[in-house]
Amino acid sequence: MVILLNIRKTNIDYLYIWKAFMDEINNIREPQQQRAIETKEKLKKAALKMFSKKGYHKTNSKDIAKEAGVAVGSFYAYYKDKKELFIDILEEHFRFQDELIIEKANEIKASGNFSIEKKKEFLRFIVKNIFDVHDMSPEFHRETSALIYSDPDVKKIKDTHEKNGYEYSEKLLNLFKDNLKVKDVKIASFLICRVVEDIVHSIKFDDAPIKGDKLLDELVEMIYKYLFL
Repeated sequence: MVILLNIRKTNIDYLYIWKAFMDEINNIREPQQQRAIETKEKLKKAALKMFSKKGYHKTNSKDIAKEAGVAVGSFYAYYKDKKELFIDILEEHFRFQDELIIEKANEIKASGNFSIEKKKEFLRFIVKNIFDVHDMSPEFHRETSALIYSDPDVKKIKDTHEKNGYEYSEKLLNLFKDNLKVKDVKIASFLICRVVEDIVHSIKFDDAPIKGDKLLDELVEMIYKYLFL
């Protein structure tokens, strides 16, 4: 609006003015003030709840705004539609998982402690982290898994996350490269990621008959023996 109020009526490039005006009103503003940051967080929490409860396709912007306790206009101040919000949640979800693993790897690398106990502790941390991330909202993961097959943007994010996961795992395994039994760290990384993900999915989504810490401990032991014995 500011742009239009400052227009002079002579020697105007109207095409330029119109483009600038549209850019201004279509701009999705990034939160700068604390209240704005809090509003965006409310929208994300509300959306996570609604996507998990009603499913992606049955949830709309009005549902999310109502659950967040804000006006619908506030929704569109930060997101152009529910898909953009869904993707924002998904990317944050994956980023959180990756950052925890990297932080733990740096901690071990800095300590220089690569004992048997430390190796198992590290493997258990990685496996438990994947379990815990799925525990945050199994229903949201279920919705994501369904959308992978119908929405190319969601599939691209998931594929990128998996690719990053393989690369992170390869770098992490190289911390112990002097002790590894496996010959190809890249292949080992892929196998470990796939095994853990498949087991987590079978527990969270397919109602596997065996659950709990005992299963987690056995999984860590299996991976340890594959890598080091």
